Amino acid sequence: MISIITFGCNYIHIDQYKLVSHPDDLHPWCISEIEPNQQYLIQYMSLAHQIIPFLINLIAGLVIIIAVSCSKATSHHLQARSTLIQQVRKRIELLLGPTICFITQLPQFIILFLDFCSYYLTSWFIHLTMVAYYISFTPQISLFFLYVLPSPLYKEILFKETIVGKQLVKIIPSLAHLFE
Repeated sequence: MISIITFGCNYIHIDQYKLVSHPDDLHPWCISEIEPNQQYLIQYMSLAHQIIPFLINLIAGLVIIIAVSCSKATSHHLQARSTLIQQVRKRIELLLGPTICFITQLPQFIILFLDFCSYYLTSWFIHLTMVAYYISFTPQISLFFLYVLPSPLYKEILFKETIVGKQLVKIIPSLAHLFE
């Protein structure tokens, strides 16, 4: 169901491209034609696609922290407030992770609402926005190196159970020896 909703929301991105034949060129050009009302819809839909996962992760982290602190406070007959503060300190990564990912997505938010037609002659601006855009993906990319590779269990599952891992071991046999 979520896949259908996501694809349905992104249909407008696919629908905006038109093929235009140029008289001097043998191949058609793919041009994005966005009407002003569709542009606002695309911007706010993209904004929602970035904010909703952040809110879900943050709320889920808060629910976990509150549930654990209530359970501990009840079972150990402690004050709920002190137990909650202790659990927030213990499980701060549940709140910091989504927040840091959200902060690194700020360049995507800024780029989302810029009118690039106003800046097309300034190459430094174009390069700066592209670098900022790609830097905003570093948290998602770094998850593999932070969680999978340091963990013996995740590495074993990666190289023994996944298609990609099995192909990597076949291509680079020394790779399997390094991760055992």
